[in-house]
Amino acid sequence: SSDLDDETVWTATNTITFRGRVEDENPTQILRVILGGRSFVPDNLSWVMSSFEFSIQVNEDTPNIGVETSDAAGNVSSAVRRSVFFDTTAPEFVIEEPLFDELTRSRSSDLVIRGKVFDRLVSLAGTDVRVRVQSADGDERVEQDVTDDDGGFAIANALFLGVNTVSITTQDYAGNERSESYEVLYRPTCLDIQIE
Repeated sequence: SSDLDDETVWTATNTITFRGRVEDENPTQILRVILGGRSFVPDNLSWVMSSFEFSIQVNEDTPNIGVETSDAAGNVSSAVRRSVFFDTTAPEFVIEEPLFDELTRSRSSDLVIRGKVFDRLVSLAGTDVRVRVQSADGDERVEQDVTDDDGGFAIANALFLGVNTVSITTQDYAGNERSESYEVLYRPTCLDIQIE
């Protein structure tokens, strides 16, 4: 049998590297790749004992890749298949709260950003979202979460006194990133003091 990493492969590049191992009493170094109805031995296949590594070129029309091995007696394993999703498009996101403008002002250091992430190929659930708050002095705070089943997120962070650069970054399964930054001025509310 062959042991490959994940059942679904997400990639933003046109080359995927596969690593695995053959588990058999008498393993041999015989491996074939099944791609688009044809079977072949990869040119760049390398072996170390019973572990193998090879790279495959993929594109948007590559639906899945199968790998099969055979032992010294010629018995062929069941093909191990991986679904391939070639995605070079960064996910989009919409900030629902707060409403950022050219220079957003805040009287509280508490910052909660709510929004939604969407992508034409990638499921909305489980997409990474990161919020970085950086002060004018270079200090920073980073909070991170993943989207819920509907692509929604809510991430709390804290502002520094003065001007802050708030960056929101999302990354899909293939590693495509999108980032937007906003300026937020944090000045606490001044209390009115009356002297009698």
